[in-house]
Amino acid sequence: MKDKNTIRNHARAMRAGLDKNKKKLFDRKICQRTLGHIDNLSGDSAFIYESYNCEVSTKELILTLQKRSYEIAVPRIIPDNEIIAVDCSNKVLEFSQNPLSKKALTDELEIKNIDIVIAPVVAFSKNGNRLGYGGGFYDKWFRKNPNPIKIGLAYSCQQFDGIVAESHDIKLDFVISEKKIFEFINQH
Repeated sequence: MKDKNTIRNHARAMRAGLDKNKKKLFDRKICQRTLGHIDNLSGDSAFIYESYNCEVSTKELILTLQKRSYEIAVPRIIPDNEIIAVDCSNKVLEFSQNPLSKKALTDELEIKNIDIVIAPVVAFSKNGNRLGYGGGFYDKWFRKNPNPIKIGLAYSCQQFDGIVAESHDIKLDFVISEKKIFEFINQH
């Protein structure tokens, strides 16, 4: 078993090493698979990360769900290293900016009723354990908001079965990759 930082670094290197054209193709497949999956879920609000750097792109997913009249929220950082889901209806999203630098502004409205969360994934295991960037932002949010369906987006090369959950880690319900949908909802 490797430690979390070793897995995290290896997974990030694998993701960053994807060929640019292959990544675009994978992003399109993941978006289509995610939209099809969301069609089978109830609700009309989604809390979605703004993709950055080599993460699975969420731009098309957000735009499509907005066209389908979903209420879309994006994460913003508040004091104590926590995130909140803020309404992005009338905002131009900045996908090129590091998400950990996006502080909540006083005019941003927090959305309290979220049906689906689309979370970034650095690495995941076959039993639903997720590694993020190490700040615990999503785990804290999931603990306070246990009801939404939790979906991670990742490339299949980010699957590592040596990830061991710690007591504060919250499992995902699904991970969607370019190859398949991994379901963990019955493994909690």
